[in-house]
Amino acid sequence: MEDTTLSKKLRVITVSDQKYLDYLKIFLNSAKINMPKAIMEVWMVNVDKGVEKELKAINGNTVCHFREVAFANPMQTRCFCTNWRGELLLDYLKRTKDIIMWLDADAIIRKPSYDELYALGKKCDLSLRLKVPKQIGKGFMGGLILLGNTSGSMRFAKLYNRKLSQEKYSYLKVPSVPSGGDLHKIPPKARNVWMSNQNLLFFCYNSMRQQIKFKPLPGKFLDTRFTDNGHIWTVKTSTRRDHKFHKESKKYDPS
Repeated sequence: MEDTTLSKKLRVITVSDQKYLDYLKIFLNSAKINMPKAIMEVWMVNVDKGVEKELKAINGNTVCHFREVAFANPMQTRCFCTNWRGELLLDYLKRTKDIIMWLDADAIIRKPSYDELYALGKKCDLSLRLKVPKQIGKGFMGGLILLGNTSGSMRFAKLYNRKLSQEKYSYLKVPSVPSGGDLHKIPPKARNVWMSNQNLLFFCYNSMRQQIKFKPLPGKFLDTRFTDNGHIWTVKTSTRRDHKFHKESKKYDPS
């Protein structure tokens, strides 16, 4: 992996496979419009390298990386991609001085967000959206993870990666599931691996809550209900076909 150390900025990390490429293009275009200063670190799993030129044309701040991994079925691919975030977050904290942010590749950045997220990252070690407002005990959403690149951020990321790395390769045990199936209908073994990245956020926070400076992420930056005030819309498996989300997607479709 190349050294991408630059002056301190907001560096966004995401992962995509072939299936998510159309979402990724919309995501990158929305970032160009509403977070034009952000560096977009895009990791692609089992994707032809020929797509790099197109992605960089969409967003000139895109840095493309490619990895080949053998999978037995599409669900294994999804579980690997989503759980790879722990390793990537830690690596960028080690190699750069930037504010580091994970954001799912199917997100849409609808409103200017860079300055607020950057300022928030400078004020804390970790920022996550609570599943239930003002109730940390109910856990966190995992679609956006903001790390301030501090010693506290590093300690959290090391623990998160260590725990998540135990799950990352458990995708080998995941059975195939119907394409596009509801997450609640996925067999428990696959669902547990798929959700481990989110569940471990709370475990790691709870283990380190006295050692890190935490600030809740404002809901507008991880809006799963597609409200008009949402700065960043992110989808769940159950809302991927939502008409409002698809209508918004068309606004940022670069094709």
